[in-house]
Amino acid sequence: MVRVDQYIYANSLDGAFTNWDDEKLVLHNETIQSLSTANLMAIFTPERAQSFQPIRDLSYAVDFALWGERPFGYHVVNTLLHAVGSCFLFLLLRIVLAQIRPGAPLCWRDRTALFVALMFAVHPVQVESVAWISSCKYIKRVAVEWGSASRRDWNTPDNC
Repeated sequence: MVRVDQYIYANSLDGAFTNWDDEKLVLHNETIQSLSTANLMAIFTPERAQSFQPIRDLSYAVDFALWGERPFGYHVVNTLLHAVGSCFLFLLLRIVLAQIRPGAPLCWRDRTALFVALMFAVHPVQVESVAWISSCKYIKRVAVEWGSASRRDWNTPDNC
């Protein structure tokens, strides 16, 4: 699945920063250009009439520390995170399908989960999240949520 994802989004690796949000959120955002204490405090302090997305901004700061103003690195991270999210979806679907159809053959669950995860990975609606640097918040969210869900013990009832 990772190779399919890399193949599909390989052409995004040569992409530049866009003139939509990449300049405002990454290139001209002084708050993310250093992982100093002052900048970290600013990232986690809400401002009136501003978008408050501290995890997104922290991830931009880490990316900026690694890649600076070189968009290639940002695109590599986005592509890898999308592949990881797709793999987590596969694992999550195997768990869910086992709960829904407990008597179903293992090969059916694996094939169904793989098909759905591959469709997610290659679907054109994902291009924006993978190729557009400032839209990476969606793939980071998917990777974290599906990764967490695929690690949950689904055989125990929720206590909430």
